Amino acid sequence: MIKKIKVPLLFFIVAIVLSQLLFHFNLISFQILVSLSLGILIPFINFLIFYTLFSQSFNKSNKIFLIFNLGGMVFRLILMLAALFITLKYLNIDVYGFIFVFFLWYVLLLVYEIILIKNKLEKQLKSTKNA
Repeated sequence: MIKKIKVPLLFFIVAIVLSQLLFHFNLISFQILVSLSLGILIPFINFLIFYTLFSQSFNKSNKIFLIFNLGGMVFRLILMLAALFITLKYLNIDVYGFIFVFFLWYVLLLVYEIILIKNKLEKQLKSTKNA
């Protein structure tokens, strides 16, 4: 499980450290630092929830798999919308920077989710063909 999370975790750590360095050298303000950090953190939490639900449901029956993944998708979407609303409404952040970073990370992690699912299903299909 940890092996598949290494790539997004590495990018997450690099992005946070890079934004901290930019703030340390006074290239960005604290408001932009918070915006960038939240824009990275919220989609990453979404990805971790996906990966937990996907790994828990992969070798289960089709019904359980669909409940976990489709239900999890609805849950994650509602969670993301709530996080977006709360962040934009109640926190003093740079709105444009937050939205740009948020959607950039969301799309990148969504593509990675699709790649993980595709690879796992291809691997399972090859193992059933060989058996």
